Parts: sequence; structure tokens; C-alpha cells
Amino acid sequence: GLKIDVYNLQINTIIRFGFLILYLVSIFIISGIDKEYRKIERGVLYYGITVSCAYIIYLCIMDETSIYRYVMYLVTLIILLITDSQYQIKNANPSYALEVLVLIVIMLINTGEFVTVLSVVIVLLAISIAKIIYYIRNALNKSRKEYKKLTEIYKFGYLLAISNIMLFIGQLIYNNIILLR
Repeated sequence: GLKIDVYNLQINTIIRFGFLILYLVSIFIISGIDKEYRKIERGVLYYGITVSCAYIIYLCIMDETSIYRYVMYLVTLIILLITDSQYQIKNANPSYALEVLVLIVIMLINTGEFVTVLSVVIVLLAISIAKIIYYIRNALNKSRKEYKKLTEIYKFGYLLAISNIMLFIGQLIYNNIILLR
């Protein structure tokens, strides 16, 4: 089992679990919308940013972390949001790439560097392999070629969210079951 003792639950554990649930809700919603429409909804993205900021405030109050790392994340978020707003004003639509970068920063805040970087690497490898297969299939089928817009096939936010969730849950299981033996 998860070795959870209901009688000795600490408020700290309950609060961390609450932030985990809020983070997972935002990531699941982002991935679902991105899978269907290949866009990251701004309202859900702002919800994820709000949960992340609340989590940073909680960690700083509990004195469990170095504030400098999270200040860098917040500055990065602010720069990305300002850049995205300027892009949206100039082009009348949001930049998918900037929204994915904001999503990556949210993941960094909530799941840490290791899980987030590994998620990005896995998604890039998966997209590269899929692209190679697509080109090989088209090279072999000279009579019937597939013409798909590759940006429509690869829903980077969706793939990133799913890989991040799977890796994060795997890390939690590894830390709580294997390391606590």
C-alpha cells in the first residue's frame, strides 16, 4: 500500500495532497482541451498559474524551499505572459508555443526539474520518431502519399501534460513505496 496512516496525518501532508490534486486537475483539463482543439485555454492556464503561485507561497511560509528558484520561475512566468499578451495584441490570436512554455514553467514549479525535463525529452523523442515514421511511410508509398499538416498531428501540450502526469505519479510511487521500505 501507500503506507498512509489515517490516524497520524499531519496538516502539512493534507495541504500538499490538496495542491497535488489542484495541479493534476489543471493539467488534465489543459491536456483534454489541447487534445481536442490544439490550443491551451487561457483561463485554465491562469488557473494553473494561480495554483502554482499559491503552492510557492505555501512552500515559502513553511520554509521548506529556497525562494530564489521560485522567484526565477515567477519572473519567467511574468516575461512569458507579457510576451504572449503583446503577441496576441499584435496578431489577434495567442501563440501556442508561448502557452506551451508557460505550461512547462507551471510543471517546473509543481513537479520539479527532473520530471519536467524528462517529460519534454520524452515528448520530443516521441514526436521525432513519429515524424520519421511518417516520412518513411510516405517514401515507401509512392502511389498513395499522406499529406497531413504535421502541426495538427502533434499536440505538444497534450503529450507534455500526459507524460508529465505519468512521470510525476511514477516518481511519487517510487519515493513513497520503494524508498520508504
